[in-house]
Amino acid sequence: MVEQHGRYWLVIADIGDNRAVRKAVRLIWLEEPSPEVSTAEVAYLQTFQYPGGPRDSESIAYDAALKQMLILSKRRVPAEAFTLSIPDKSAVNSESELAVKVAELSRLPQPDNEARQHSLGAYSSQPTAMDIQYDKLIVMTYRHAYIYKRQAGQGFETVLTEAPEKLPLYLLAQQEAVAWYDQNSFVYVSEGEASPVLRVHIPDDLNGTASD
Repeated sequence: MVEQHGRYWLVIADIGDNRAVRKAVRLIWLEEPSPEVSTAEVAYLQTFQYPGGPRDSESIAYDAALKQMLILSKRRVPAEAFTLSIPDKSAVNSESELAVKVAELSRLPQPDNEARQHSLGAYSSQPTAMDIQYDKLIVMTYRHAYIYKRQAGQGFETVLTEAPEKLPLYLLAQQEAVAWYDQNSFVYVSEGEASPVLRVHIPDDLNGTASD
């Protein structure tokens, strides 16, 4: 959900690109419909590209403090972080925009030799989802959740190169969606139908273990 000038927008991120062949990807913007409405019209499409060529991504979140989108690449090591501006709704640019690379997640832990022996273990540290709540960013992979904290006024690019707090997860098949539930907990699900919704509580001070 994105708020701008007193209006609220739903944003659908059409950014998946498993084979990294799409020259451009897009965000689909819809003004939030009322609860009584069962359909909504697309307001406009925001098309963008990555510097240096296509990327696969499943992780995007709106940074309300800085009024921009934050996007993480999935398959590159280290994962890369990009920002994308929120366009003025009164003057939408129909041309493709260029996302800005702002950081590499150089200390996001990678699978060890033991993990690589398991099915899909080599991919277990790929970012699959993320969400932002005030000063906290949660990044989910196929094995763990990681939390980055920033200071007031900072962009997350200032901390994404640091070691995050690691939180073990009950593993689901293809866990690829996460959202903050409140200040002290988050929920996550697997892709596909009938996935359980799991809630994880964390301490206020994030007493996780920083991990390289």
